Amino acid sequence: MEQLTINHSNGNSTTYKLFKGNKDMPIAYHAETNPLVVNALENARVNGYRVKIYLGDVATGKCWNEEHDIFGYVRLSKGKAAYYPILVNNVSSYGGGSILDHCIVKIRESKGNRVLYQAHNFKQPICEVKESTENGYTHSLYINGELYSNHKSERAAKILQNKMS
Repeated sequence: MEQLTINHSNGNSTTYKLFKGNKDMPIAYHAETNPLVVNALENARVNGYRVKIYLGDVATGKCWNEEHDIFGYVRLSKGKAAYYPILVNNVSSYGGGSILDHCIVKIRESKGNRVLYQAHNFKQPICEVKESTENGYTHSLYINGELYSNHKSERAAKILQNKMS
C-alpha cells in the first residue's frame, strides 16, 4: 500500500495510507486508522449518509464525549498530493473540519441507530439527567457518574443528553 508522509514545519510528521480515489488523486487516511473505519467512512461518503462520529481512545474504547464537530456528511478536501476526509455540516456546505479518523471508536447514522462501525472494545457513555445542586440551575448532566454540565432547564439537559448518547 502506498503511503504519504507530510513533514510539518514544527518538526513533526504525519504518515497517511493512500487509497484509490475516483478522481485524479488518492484518498489519504491516517496510517493508524483501522481499515474498518476507512470502509465505514467511505461507505458514508459514497452513499451520502449523515453520521455521528464518536472520537476516543482506540486502545481502551473510551469515548471522549465530544460535543462539537461530530455530526455531518463525510466529504473530501483537496490537498496537493491527495484528498483528505472532512466532516461538513450539511449537503450544501463547502468546507468542514478534518476528521481524526485514527481516533474513531464508533460511527452511526445520525438519524436512527444504524451503526456503521464500532470498535470491539467501545464503551458507551452512560448519560443521566439529575436535579442540580448548583444555584441558578435546575438540572445537571452526568456522564459515567461525573458531572458534565449544568442547565437552567430540564429540557436543555435532555437535549444535550440525546446529543451525547
